[in-house]
Amino acid sequence: MFRARLATDALDSIKQPVTAEEAYEEAKSLLRYPVDSITEGLMKKFEITDVDAKTFVVKVIIDGQKLDKWGYGKGDGTDRVRHWKKVVMDDANMSLTIQDFVPEAALGAWVDEATDKEAYNTCILQVEKSPPRILIIFDDKDGKRLSDEGFRDVMYTWTDGIVSGVQTYKTAKVKVKANAPSLVEEGKESMVSEPMDAHVKYDKFWDKHLQYCKDFVKNVSAPGSTWFCLEEFGL
Repeated sequence: MFRARLATDALDSIKQPVTAEEAYEEAKSLLRYPVDSITEGLMKKFEITDVDAKTFVVKVIIDGQKLDKWGYGKGDGTDRVRHWKKVVMDDANMSLTIQDFVPEAALGAWVDEATDKEAYNTCILQVEKSPPRILIIFDDKDGKRLSDEGFRDVMYTWTDGIVSGVQTYKTAKVKVKANAPSLVEEGKESMVSEPMDAHVKYDKFWDKHLQYCKDFVKNVSAPGSTWFCLEEFGL
């Protein structure tokens, strides 16, 4: 019996084509760090565990005190598990099986309620080669397949993120290397860009970078010319 699934258009037919291999690697990268900019500002702890060569578990915990400050907490500082995922990779078939242990629709669960005893849903992300496209098979914990228009629209955030991530890297004027030796902390890793001298000077870049940070967060106080305080997330 046929069971519905979601499928993207061919990735090689868009204005900036994306290969199957590029889409698959970007999907893995996003799952290893499934943190948007808002969550990052509230994040208290990030954990990733490589169970074996094919499996990893990622867990993102949001600071309960920050949630309380902005009216979204329990009022007692309880932290919230925003993401808790187990991912099994089948690189040969470019397939990822993802189990969520906290509900994405509810933006996670309180830390004292979250458990990995049972998955809320199981999602298979499959990247086909010819034509290159992304397939998504999503079942809730009761085995119900989700593939309607409403669910499709939610998944656009994910598929668009995969495609735009590949395109952004390919068209970037300055490439950034992940897991590179830190330039300031010996023995640690960070992200390091290529030299930018051909595109921008240090002073101009730094001024633009500070302005970007200020514009990103609404509540900014600037008591002096050399520092400012990002108040929205208590940073």
